[in-house]
Amino acid sequence: MKVIWFSEIKWNFLTHRHHHLIRHFPDDWEILFIENFALGKKSHFIPRRDGRVTYVTLPIFKGTEYSLINAIQCNAFLRLLFTIKLYVWTKIVLLLTGFSGNERLIFTSNIFFADIVQRLPKKILIYDCNDYPMGFSGALPIAEKYFRKTIERSDISIAVSEKLLDDIRKYKSAESYTVGNGVDYALFSGAEKKAKPADMVSISNPIIFYAGVVSDWFDFDLVETIANEIPDAAVVIVGPVISPNVRADVERLSKISRIHFLGIKPHAELPAYIRASHICMIPFKRTPLIERFSPNKMYEYLAAGRPVVTMNYTEEIRRLRPEIYVAESNDEFISMIRKSLNCKHDESVLRSIAEKNSWMSKSREIVELIYNKLGRDKKLT
Repeated sequence: MKVIWFSEIKWNFLTHRHHHLIRHFPDDWEILFIENFALGKKSHFIPRRDGRVTYVTLPIFKGTEYSLINAIQCNAFLRLLFTIKLYVWTKIVLLLTGFSGNERLIFTSNIFFADIVQRLPKKILIYDCNDYPMGFSGALPIAEKYFRKTIERSDISIAVSEKLLDDIRKYKSAESYTVGNGVDYALFSGAEKKAKPADMVSISNPIIFYAGVVSDWFDFDLVETIANEIPDAAVVIVGPVISPNVRADVERLSKISRIHFLGIKPHAELPAYIRASHICMIPFKRTPLIERFSPNKMYEYLAAGRPVVTMNYTEEIRRLRPEIYVAESNDEFISMIRKSLNCKHDESVLRSIAEKNSWMSKSREIVELIYNKLGRDKKLT
């Protein structure tokens, strides 16, 4: 089976939902991963191979920190001209990589490819909605228009959360489902066998830990308060800083001796960092984006046997009470961290939650939806 995935992130940037799902697709599926062009990041206009995945860069609309570039992208006439050129470019890429033809599946997680994927012959089109496109601080004003287009033109729409599913069903209710994020359970459950990372050896215990992207939704004030209110603990943050809007906040917190920004780490090394910590947290602001997310880092923490403190962001989180700590306010968040540091937790219970949410099970769920759809369509012809 030939499968094309039109993505909003780079194949080699971070290990993301796309990578995990694709890794567990059937062995006879061959993948073409089309990544978006991003300013300041390496592009691959010449196709590259990574196992059974071929990845290549194509430029498409994307919000930037530059108002002029954003204004050009929102001009209807210029956007039409660009889309025509991009369609031709896409057809050439598909021909050169062996992915032309009708017998193929197309996934999209990038709404701005809507006009391209609509015109490509395919068996079915699957929209994997893993974030709320209008929830990002740099979202283009045209995002909602393309969000609606993508939903209306898809044969199957998959949302990572119930609230995102509600957003999708405003435009099309048929063939829409929820499949949340998961965890590489084998990798993270084996964390206790890993040595403490060298850059954590000198950090004093106990350690309060966060792993993930640091961007506009990260609650810097909450993290600063944690460091001030629990002075005998260290706060360790692992992950890339992806938004220029938060650089000043990162610099401010970096000056606090008990807060340690360790930067981005390879995905395979994250279990050792989690295991070297005592409690893990999800310190986000309450935003439309976060109210619709599915916290895969939560399952990574749990698979490594570490307790989790989070705010009451989503139904997915609420369902895991009382096995995780779910706070309603900053004060309660800090109180729960204190409580967790003084409690003994049953790691087998925590791991069992994660095991039920493996990426293998999530990928199989999506594949089953596809096969069921193909079977139904075949019966109708």
